[in-house]
Amino acid sequence: MKIFNAPTKLFSKAEVPLIVEALPMLDAIEEALVHIRDDEEEDLPNIIRVAAHAALLLLDKYFSLTDECEVYRIAIGISNYIFMLKILNLYYSNVSTYEAQVV
Repeated sequence: MKIFNAPTKLFSKAEVPLIVEALPMLDAIEEALVHIRDDEEEDLPNIIRVAAHAALLLLDKYFSLTDECEVYRIAIGISNYIFMLKILNLYYSNVSTYEAQVV
């Protein structure tokens, strides 16, 4: 149930979350559900794995609907762009820190 904490908080806000915020959350949920369904090292009851698979089928249904709307495609592009900016920012802040330590 932990995988639903952050999305539930985001979607429960008084302000409506932007699609750019929602899509990465849905991707994280999908990744966690795939792990629950496929990880055989964890001793999970089969009913939990079946529930994770059912949830994945539902997510796939909604993700397939995103192809029909340009707004979702734009949001996915923006989301990827924001993610790359965060990675670059992290990289350059670490490079600056490293250079300061070397000097």
